[in-house]
Amino acid sequence: MISLLMAQSAWAEAYRHSATGIVFPDRIATLEKRAEATDYETKSPGLGVSVAYDGPGITVTVYVYTMNMKFIPTGLNSLVLRDNFSQAVWDIERMGELGRYSDVKRISDGEVSWDASGKGVTSHHAFYSYWQNGRDRLSHLYLMGFRNHFFKIRFTYDEDRQKYAERIRSEMLLEFSRILSCLEN
Repeated sequence: MISLLMAQSAWAEAYRHSATGIVFPDRIATLEKRAEATDYETKSPGLGVSVAYDGPGITVTVYVYTMNMKFIPTGLNSLVLRDNFSQAVWDIERMGELGRYSDVKRISDGEVSWDASGKGVTSHHAFYSYWQNGRDRLSHLYLMGFRNHFFKIRFTYDEDRQKYAERIRSEMLLEFSRILSCLEN
C-alpha cells in the first residue's frame, strides 16, 4: 500500500493551460503525466510551456507556445504554421547534425487527422527514425494552431515497442482531439 501511495504521489494532477483552457489530464491513453509542466515563458517569453507524459519505452512532450506572435492561425495552409512546422522539422534534423541523434531519417510528412473518422483535429505531421542512447527510436511530430497558440506534440518510442506504442499514440491523439474539440464549441 505504501509503494502504491508513493507511486501516485510522483505524478501530478491535471494541468490547465490558462491562456487556451486546455486541460492536460494526469493520465492520457495509459501514459502518466510528469509531476509538473515546464514553464519556459518566464525566462524566454514566447516559448510557453511543455507537459510531458511517459509510458514503458514512450516519451511524449506537448508544447503550447506563441513565439511572441499575437495571432496564430488554425488553417494548416497558413504561412505561419508551415514556417513553424518547418522549423520544428529542422530542429529534429539538426539534432542529428549535432550528434544528439544519429542516422536520422524522415519516413513521412504531411497533414493528418487525429481520429479515424477524419472529422476531428488535423495537424501537420512528420515521422522519423533515428538512433539515440544505444536504441533505435521512432518519433512523431505534430503541429497545429489552437486559440492563438502553437500546439506541438513529440511522441517518441523505442522501435522494439512499436506495436504497443502505435496503439497508445492513436488513443492519445483521439483523446487530445476530444479535449481540443470540446474547447472549440
